[in-house]
Amino acid sequence: MKRFLIFLIILALALGGGYIWWQRNAQRLMTAQVRQLARNFFVNPEKLVVETSPIRLRNFSEALVPKLVISGQQLALKKGPTLAYAKLILTDVTVSGPPFRMRHIGGGSYLLKVTDKEVTEYLHTRGGSLGGFKIIPLDSVSVHFLAGSDAATELTGEAVVPVINQRLPMKATGMLTPSSAVGKVDFQVKKVSIKNFSFDLKEVQNALTMINPVVDLSAWPIQCDVRSIHTQPGSATLQGHIIGVSRSLLP
Repeated sequence: MKRFLIFLIILALALGGGYIWWQRNAQRLMTAQVRQLARNFFVNPEKLVVETSPIRLRNFSEALVPKLVISGQQLALKKGPTLAYAKLILTDVTVSGPPFRMRHIGGGSYLLKVTDKEVTEYLHTRGGSLGGFKIIPLDSVSVHFLAGSDAATELTGEAVVPVINQRLPMKATGMLTPSSAVGKVDFQVKKVSIKNFSFDLKEVQNALTMINPVVDLSAWPIQCDVRSIHTQPGSATLQGHIIGVSRSLLP
């Protein structure tokens, strides 16, 4: 009987040690795997902070992470503006191992914040011009996020009028709106003015829509919709749901 009790104690210690070892390695996996996947999209994935709620061990080869929070500041996208702040909350993440890997994600939400300075710099890197009857050089465009009106985003820059071949000051106001395509955001033009020149508004609207989508999340491994866009002086915040994952994320 004594030997049996000793055996049970040793077994309990082994199981407890194995559980702690599994939890620590699962936490390490979460951080490493998230940063590795992020290398395809961010220049500086090391800035990502990964936090998990207590991990629930289902068996010795699978665990459930009820909440996985990924956040960071000044995250430079390889294709897109630098994100002043980003936060993704994933729920019911199933992890298996060893070797450790994410097997399933139940859902979640996200929040992204960009500043008008960063969006302006991104447009300048795209170079070239926006086509149409009125040509708008991207290197002249500046973005300004406003608040409290139907025209909460303002673009200032120059328009090249082919007839007279001159650059004239231009101002366009409009809204950032969810696109008809999931995970994309468009700039919807409301009003355009070009100094000392009369024109058909639709022609300039068509030229400006060529910058769309101004935000594109469709290539991310985590599939997102866009539920709300809030602008305030100097910045814009996007929020939505995580509706799925691509095959690149899960084995």
